[in-house]
Formats: sequence, structure tokens, C-alpha cells
Amino acid sequence: MVAILVVTAGFAWVSLSNPHTVAGELRGPKAGPADTVPVDSDTFDVPTGVEHVHERGVTGEGVTVGIVDVTGFDTDNPALDGRVSATKAFGKGSRLDNGGVNHHGTAAAVTIAKTAPDADLALAKVDSATTTRKAIQWLSRQNADVIVLQFSALGVSDDGRSGISQAVTRASEQGAVVVAPTGNLAQGHWEGQLRPTARSRHQFPNSTAVRLKPLRGERVETAGPIDLWLTWNTTSSYPIDLSLTVYRHRPTTFDKAVATSESVRDGSVAVERLRATLQSGVHYVVVDYGDSASASAAAASVTFEVSSPTNRFNQTRENGSITAPATARNVVSVGAYNQSTNEVEPYSGRGPTADGRVGVDVVAPAELWTVWPRTEKPGTSTAAAYTGGVAALVFDVVPEATPAEVERSLELGAASKTQTPTVRSGYGVVDPVASVELAIRERPFGDGESNTDSQ
Repeated sequence: MVAILVVTAGFAWVSLSNPHTVAGELRGPKAGPADTVPVDSDTFDVPTGVEHVHERGVTGEGVTVGIVDVTGFDTDNPALDGRVSATKAFGKGSRLDNGGVNHHGTAAAVTIAKTAPDADLALAKVDSATTTRKAIQWLSRQNADVIVLQFSALGVSDDGRSGISQAVTRASEQGAVVVAPTGNLAQGHWEGQLRPTARSRHQFPNSTAVRLKPLRGERVETAGPIDLWLTWNTTSSYPIDLSLTVYRHRPTTFDKAVATSESVRDGSVAVERLRATLQSGVHYVVVDYGDSASASAAAASVTFEVSSPTNRFNQTRENGSITAPATARNVVSVGAYNQSTNEVEPYSGRGPTADGRVGVDVVAPAELWTVWPRTEKPGTSTAAAYTGGVAALVFDVVPEATPAEVERSLELGAASKTQTPTVRSGYGVVDPVASVELAIRERPFGDGESNTDSQ
């Protein structure tokens, strides 16, 4: 197992905080003053390849796409008119429209509706890991052919064994293609083996601290709310307690500790969390442990992972930055691709998973809106929504296909045409024309196995 430290101070992925401190908390976009302005569906730029598929009469007709989001949905959006077949808000007092603050979920629904304009949409708003599992089960009962998950789960196992990941696997076994974003953590991620020092503090490659940086720009100061998660494996022979401390750098005196983490869960996979609001300044985070002798003895068997959905780190390791539920087995995990640079987005989560699977199946365009309905940039959630729409187009031409067969069409139809997936981009960029043509050409499919066993 690994440890996860997640820093939240704005937007780098799907990042809306549940008010309750629980392992497995979901993250979606943080609400801002403009978030009650309706999503302008006319600013979604339908990719040329999708238009070519539509011209052939392939529009997702007869296919149901389920969407799970933490921000809710505006079902009055013109792009969703006549497309929504079922809705449900999970959680006590939860409302589907989330009081009008629903840009993230609505944008996902519009993305899918524009990509597969004749598909039916089943919309589920959730607020926790528990309600997410219930939503996935509900969508299975709605006979959803495709289920698109629009969040990342923090403080859970990234080896495919978390409760959400298991719910994803069951939905796939029941016949649904489940699509999930890989997360937006690659620029703020570090993982590795514990390296003790005489100060009872982990030694990163260049220092005993990781400096927090804003997501964009060259400023070195950080400010505002932060949300840090730390998860690590413990052993019965050498139980060890890790913790997080955030320091504020003060040039003329000693640096000041401004926040320390608290335990969320003990056991073989321990979780700590730190939440605070920072004044503008230079801040860094350290990983401390209790007993130096125990740490030295346990170092060879203790690994941890440091990740930030909203901040970059000055010391990073991209590999392993993929987040649940994209780490589940039998899921189509989608990273973000920049069409202008022809490169995977630098923030896009990379594999492998903790249990050694590749992690990323495909990548897809993230910036498909000429006017993005939020102040923050879109991320892997947009790429996942688009891929879910393409999966619906594949189902349109081969409604008898299994989830593994649809995944196979997406993977082998990807633009890179590689036979060996990479932890950075999987099989390559989703190609709707090639995927649909491949599905038609290979009907009926062979053994029905995907190439990666979903990573």
C-alpha cells in the first residue's frame, strides 16, 4: 500500500469538499461566485471526428449513459432537453440542482449530450463514498450502458480494493462500461519509500520538505484553504505513525508551524488529514514520524504517496498519481490530452496503480469548450465525460457488446495505435471514428477481453 497526501487550495481536479471528515471523501470543484450562472451549451466545441460519426447516423440512440457527480445538475439546460430519463439525489437533504451550484455536473452532462446527442441520460448527485456506491447500484438498475464517474476519491486504496472501486467492478460485471478520470495530480505528486533522518523527518531527494506552489503561474506564495491527506502502509512488526506539518517560511526568524494533521483511520492502511487556511506566503509541508529507532527499522517496508489536487510541488514524481476510482479493475480510466501541443496535459494522473497495473487506458481532449463555464480550467473529468460519450457511440453500433469489448474498441481505436500501453497515455488519444469503425468491423467480437484488464 501507499500513502496519499492531498493538498486542496483551489482547483486542479474534481474538488468539492464534503463537510464530513471521512476516508474516501469525494472531491469536486470548489464553488465560486460565478457558479450559479447557467452553463452555455453553445460554447461546447464538438470535435470533428464526432461530427463525422454523427453524419453516419451514429448518435447514441438506444443507449443510456449514467453520470455521477458531487455538484449536481441543471436539468433545464437546453442541451439536456428531452435527454434526461432518470434523476436521483443521494444523501440527506441533497438536491439534484445543488442550489444552482452545479457547473461541473452540468458541463459533464452537456459534454456527453453533445457527443452522443440521442443517448438517454440518468443523472445521480452524490455527497460521499457511501452514496456513490448506492448511486452506481441505482444506475445499474436503470440499465445504464455507460456510467461516467466525475470525481476522485481521497484517502482510499489505489490498488482497486476500495469500496468505490469494488462497486465499479460489480457494475462492469453487470454489463455497464464504467469510465473514470485519472485525476489531475501529476504536477503535485510524490511517492516513495520512507527515508528516516536524525530529525525524525522523511528525507525527500532534495530536502526534508516539499514546497507548495500555485497550480498556475510562477508565484512562489500560496494562500487560502488547504486540504492535506496522508496515507501509508503499516506493518505488524514495525508499526509507525506518520503525520503532516505545514510550515510558513519567515526570512528573519524561525519558520512557523501553522497546521498539523489528525488521524482519520488506523489499520494496515493509515490515513491522516490536515485542513487549514493559509495567509499569503511561502509554505512547505513535511512528513514526520514518532520513534526514530522504529522508523529506521521499518523504513524498508514503509512507502507513502504525496499528492495535491490544487497545488504543484517543487519535488514531484508523476508516476503513480492516478486516483480512485480510476484505479478500479474493469474501468476505462481516462487522462487529459492537449490538442494544441499534442501532449498529455502535465497535470493528468499517471499510472501505475499500487498493485502494478498500467493504470491509464486512454487519454482524451480536456479543453472542448470555447468558453469554459468556470474560472478554473477543465481537467480529466471533461476528458472522461467525452470518452463516455464516445463509448455510447460504440454501443450504438454494437448494442450486444460487452463492457470489455467496448473498452477494446476505445483502446485499439486510439490514435497512437500502440500495442503496448504506457502509464502516461495508455493506448493513446480516443478516436471516435476509428473506435466505431473497429467495433463494426470486429462484430461479433472475439474473446471479449480488453487488452489491459482495465489497467
